[in-house]
Amino acid sequence: MDLPLGFEGKFSIERVRRLKKSLYGLKQSPCAWFERFVKSLLKFGYHQSQGYHTLFIKQSHEKKITALIVYIDEIIVIGDDVEEMQNLKGKLAKEFEIKDLENLRYFLSIEVTRSKRGIYVAQRKYILDLLNEIGMLGCKPVGYCTFVSSNLVTWRSKKQHVVAWSSVEVEFRAMTLGICELMWLKGLLRELQVNLENPMRLYCDNKDAITIAHLPVQYDRTKHVEMDRHFIKEKIDSGLIRTLFVASKLQLADVFTKGVQNPTFNSIVSKLGMKDIFELA
Repeated sequence: MDLPLGFEGKFSIERVRRLKKSLYGLKQSPCAWFERFVKSLLKFGYHQSQGYHTLFIKQSHEKKITALIVYIDEIIVIGDDVEEMQNLKGKLAKEFEIKDLENLRYFLSIEVTRSKRGIYVAQRKYILDLLNEIGMLGCKPVGYCTFVSSNLVTWRSKKQHVVAWSSVEVEFRAMTLGICELMWLKGLLRELQVNLENPMRLYCDNKDAITIAHLPVQYDRTKHVEMDRHFIKEKIDSGLIRTLFVASKLQLADVFTKGVQNPTFNSIVSKLGMKDIFELA
């Protein structure tokens, strides 16, 4: 980096220059930008989520919610307080140079479609391109999906870090991931003034895994997954989680972990509330 014009002869070359302004392209610029953005939102009366630090929430006296989520310099504003959302756009425009893209259609590889039946999101192209790039179109990962008031809110299809020795071990891994997601989701919803009743229900299609998770006995075949087993049992004993058996043909998470026959696939997709975005267009 060179000194600005007019300063070349005023300082010796041995001195270190300190830049007091963040410039686009510097390593520290994203952090400086976000720090400046946070200060503005706090000044507007928003509070920063503890569960997701790029989420900001404001509740009006009428109990209406306005939420803003930011990724680098891309922002989504949602809520049921239309007046506050418009005021926020005006305040942001005074502080920063912004461009309002109106209704959300595409965000971070997520396609958004609206219809009379609701708002739907999809990552079809992104997922297919990614799986093809890393050669995992034929993989068998573990997965889960979570619902709040019958609405699908989060889902995951994840590769295991270790090779499983049995189906029980696979279920332990998946149950642990699901419980962690439920705990995080509960904390996030609490900040959005949505309180979930305990215990939260965790459905599993392996009776052996459910039985072993409830018993304080160490089995030789599960000793290498004891941390997962104790974690699950701790959450069950605390009343946070209740494990329930579901038949494999009714297990919605199967669509995230393996290929299923067409009738079963269509049934699961319907229960997940998923729609073909091309039909809605």
